[in-house]
Amino acid sequence: YEKRENVLEIKSIKEIISILKFIAHSFNGENVEYLLPEILSFDFWNISRLEIWKIAEKVKQSRVEEKISWVTTMLQSENEDIKNIAEFLIELSVKASSTPLNYIIDKIVQNTYFKNYYFGLDIFKNKKSEYLNFISSLRSLTNALAEFKQGEYLFAKDILDFVEMYNGNNLTLSNKSIFESSNNAVQILTAHKAKGLEFEYVFILDASEKTWNKSGGMKLISFPLNLKLSAEDENDDDKIRLLYVALTRAKHTIYLTHSDKKLSYLLQEKNDKKEEREEGTEKKEISDSVLESLSFGKVPEYVEDEKALLQRVLENYKIPVSHLKSFLDFIKMGPNTFVEQNLLKFPSAMPPAAGYGSAMHAAIEKYFVCINKNKEYPVDGFVFEVFKKELLKYRLPEVEYKKYEKFGIENLQIYIKDLQSRLENSKTEIKVEVKFGGENIMLGAVPITGNIDKIEIQENKIVVSDLKTGNAISSWEEGSSKLLEYEKIKLHFFKYQLAFYKILLKNSKDYNNSKVETGIIEFLEADRSGKIVSLELNLEDELLDRVQRLTEKVYAKVMSLDFPDTSGYKESLVGIIEFEEDLLSGKI
Repeated sequence: YEKRENVLEIKSIKEIISILKFIAHSFNGENVEYLLPEILSFDFWNISRLEIWKIAEKVKQSRVEEKISWVTTMLQSENEDIKNIAEFLIELSVKASSTPLNYIIDKIVQNTYFKNYYFGLDIFKNKKSEYLNFISSLRSLTNALAEFKQGEYLFAKDILDFVEMYNGNNLTLSNKSIFESSNNAVQILTAHKAKGLEFEYVFILDASEKTWNKSGGMKLISFPLNLKLSAEDENDDDKIRLLYVALTRAKHTIYLTHSDKKLSYLLQEKNDKKEEREEGTEKKEISDSVLESLSFGKVPEYVEDEKALLQRVLENYKIPVSHLKSFLDFIKMGPNTFVEQNLLKFPSAMPPAAGYGSAMHAAIEKYFVCINKNKEYPVDGFVFEVFKKELLKYRLPEVEYKKYEKFGIENLQIYIKDLQSRLENSKTEIKVEVKFGGENIMLGAVPITGNIDKIEIQENKIVVSDLKTGNAISSWEEGSSKLLEYEKIKLHFFKYQLAFYKILLKNSKDYNNSKVETGIIEFLEADRSGKIVSLELNLEDELLDRVQRLTEKVYAKVMSLDFPDTSGYKESLVGIIEFEEDLLSGKI
């Protein structure tokens, strides 16, 4: 059914808004301690009423002499949870003026107490409906906030205007969840909405005179005489036609229920000739044919298959290399957070580094587009303006924006200079941001997809490249003692990424006849010596075979919503490879 509810009235969202109100007022120096008893009583903190009462009593007793505040009393509490809450609220209040609202909301949602209560692992396993409804509601809120004030930066104080706009004008921030139905679900529709649809079984509920044959009630507020917009009251023919629509939706069986006076349109005269009736009485009976078709039975208890709640998300699922990496790299993400981060795309603020990386990619893409279109390099400064404009889209905190703006322009200067020296006298055709989402590319029985940052085409040979931000790594030697553990893991998945891109190209419509022998990881940031680093890799069959088998295994796990426990593996490259081997062998 279409579940439409006011997001601002949902418990979890109201709690987020209450915390935002508190920190917004606190920053302005207003006394909003009256909000703290309400905030402390939120179920996700798991604070007993007795503990809250103790704080209130202590504050009350101190007002004559010391006038200790609620926050101070919370900080002095012997209850560690209460102290943690106070510190958390203080931290948010300090950040309220300079940190954009989406980051503040992210801080609240990712708070351990809140997260475990509303979308922790236990909730996902045992209460998927609540889990999915929360995510859908939060997404509706964040989307509405993104549109509020036409894209201006929002801070905690802006939540007050946002809520006032909705409540003051009796507006509803609707959430229509797509996770409320599965292939086995019953659809709840009005008769009007059912037009044109068919179902094996149809239930017409409350088939009574009061419900189906009621007359239009008195309108308390009428339209002006010269603006007659209201529809005429339905006559009997209209009502019968609507009932006919409802009845004829059933292909196999129709059930009618009532507990009040039966609907007269379902009854007919026993005889062809109308019998005379006493005034004010009805002498109608159910026809023999209808009576014979009716049967009574006990409806079996419906057992919901929890996995079906996510079936709709997986209907047209294609696996990109980013999902393969997310599933396998259990140190950063892994199976435990795959549904939240990759399938449902849990709404959260983009980390500044990720926004910076996206802006760098966009700038380089525009640079190559200009080269390919005009056959010459863009004017100086063009790529910098593109970068800054893109970086603004991610609404980073001001300090972060200034840092990444400076850093990005410095690295773009070095990269563009290096790029132009490499392109000089080159006859290679270069394409950037090559997208395969519109193609139905199959790896055996597995649908795959993705975007490739850059491909270089010369005659029938292709070199595939992925552009990376972050510290440059100068060698593929994963076992080198000079490499840190996280760098070894990066390189491990860099290889998988390039191999996956070759698989994409070899199975695509336009590039399947091309030779793809080499992949390159190209860093957009200079190394310590001020040089641009590129790592070249021969894409051998052994690597491709491993990536293909892992892709098939991970896809099967995702489609069956089987997410293995990785807590027993070491958080290292050795542990990741052991996890991969167990997947390939079928051990897990």
